[in-house]
Amino acid sequence: MASDVCVRLQLLMEDREITQADLARRLGVSRTTVHQWYWGINEPSIDRLREIRRILGCTWEELIGR
Repeated sequence: MASDVCVRLQLLMEDREITQADLARRLGVSRTTVHQWYWGINEPSIDRLREIRRILGCTWEELIGR
C-alpha cells in the first residue's frame, strides 16, 4: 500500500507538471531515488522533504498531511 507521502508527492508533481527526472535534477539526487519515493518504496528524509516542499511550492499539509 502506498504511503500518504508518496500519494501526495505524486499528486503535487502531476499538478505542477514536474517529472521525476526534473525533481531529481533539482534535488541533486538520482532519478532512481525519486522513483522510489514516488512509488512508496522509500520515503525522503525530513531534510529532503523540506527541499521538495520548497521546489513544489506547497505547504507541509499538502506534502505530508496532518
